[in-house]
Amino acid sequence: MIAFLLAVAAALAVALAVGSTGRRGQPTLPQLPTVLPWLAARRDRQAVDDELPAVLDLLCLAIGAGSTVSDAIRCVVTHGPAASATRIAPLLAELDSGLPLDQVLRRIPVVVGPVYQPVVAMLQTTIAHGSPVADLILRLSDEARSSRRRQLERRARQTPVLLLFPLVGCSLPALIVGAVVPLILVSV
Repeated sequence: MIAFLLAVAAALAVALAVGSTGRRGQPTLPQLPTVLPWLAARRDRQAVDDELPAVLDLLCLAIGAGSTVSDAIRCVVTHGPAASATRIAPLLAELDSGLPLDQVLRRIPVVVGPVYQPVVAMLQTTIAHGSPVADLILRLSDEARSSRRRQLERRARQTPVLLLFPLVGCSLPALIVGAVVPLILVSV
């Protein structure tokens, strides 16, 4: 029974250490209350960075369909991923209240995150010169997706190391208590 409880504790520790998120970034496991505010901010920033390829695909689709840049941003807020949409929504409200589109675009990297700077530069080029930008956004989306894949591969390489701690700290002592100690007690 003790070995089973220790194994369950080890599995829970691994799940919390590795982390697991479901659709739209909601946690699938109950997470511990955030003790440090910077940890929550880093988690939110990571969620926004992870959503960049989806946002770019949506922008490319909207602009390719003939929407203006402001309508494409509205499409991202309406149909886009949750973390990015909630950060872009106040900027869209400022745009609706009369702030020029160029100023709203300049504020996107500040409010949403610096990873959006190349996207803003492309959108500003589109507004200023009328150049087609759908292919450039699609290429940027592919680059963001490749970068995310490399990050996930790096985390996957770290997973076996993270699994050693619960194994050595929980499962190995449970094995010793459950298998070796009874043999020693019987032989004495």
